[in-house]
Amino acid sequence: MQIAKNNGEYECAFEPGPAGFEALMRRAQRAYAERDIETYMAAWRPYYKSFQVTGSFEEDLAGLRAKLEREFSRYSLSRMDFEVKKLDVMGNIGAAVLTYNSELDGGGVKVSDERTNLILGEFDGERWWLVSKIVIRCNTKSIPV
Repeated sequence: MQIAKNNGEYECAFEPGPAGFEALMRRAQRAYAERDIETYMAAWRPYYKSFQVTGSFEEDLAGLRAKLEREFSRYSLSRMDFEVKKLDVMGNIGAAVLTYNSELDGGGVKVSDERTNLILGEFDGERWWLVSKIVIRCNTKSIPV
């Protein structure tokens, strides 16, 4: 994986195959844990779309950036358990099931966020994984402290 600045924005280039697809997800998780918006966004460029399986949520790169800026300014990450449960790559198509459980603290509130995501990607043959994320399960709780 390579990270470079292009036209004022950071981009990540990944290898094809299972190792490159898994590297994308692990790099995004590490950037999230480090609260590094630019590297997190770079991992998902140039194409990212997220949907909730219930149809109640849809997000593109601009929406993702806005959400992260709000979240990172309000909360610190106190814990994150992240696991790639299943990963399969067939030619240039990848699919993975990820689970994570995170705890965020800030503003007198502790937030517990448990998710199961299905990540689908297509390698463009050169350097990008074009990614769609489907949120299968989301259980978020806010607890005043």
